[in-house]
Amino acid sequence: MLSAIRKILAYSVDFDPKQESGDCRTREAIRYNLQVIGAAAARLPEPTRALAPDIPWEEIVGFRNILVHEYFRVDLALVSQVISSDPPVLQAALLDLAIKLSV
Repeated sequence: MLSAIRKILAYSVDFDPKQESGDCRTREAIRYNLQVIGAAAARLPEPTRALAPDIPWEEIVGFRNILVHEYFRVDLALVSQVISSDPPVLQAALLDLAIKLSV
């Protein structure tokens, strides 16, 4: 998940996902890494998720399911909001979780 977040942060510099005519490769790379995050979140055992109750696990998995199964319904404004605010917050929470798991 951390690797996918780093990629999203790198890809989203100077990128506007609301612009449908924008760089299609970057848009697809960002969507793919959002899917990776959701798939990884879905596979985490509940005891591990419980160590990070501030992470909205079900929302992350649900967003992944929309990206994968209902891609014609994807709201570009929501994707823009997610990549502009959520990755740094999730990255920090996952790093905290990694510390808890290594103790």
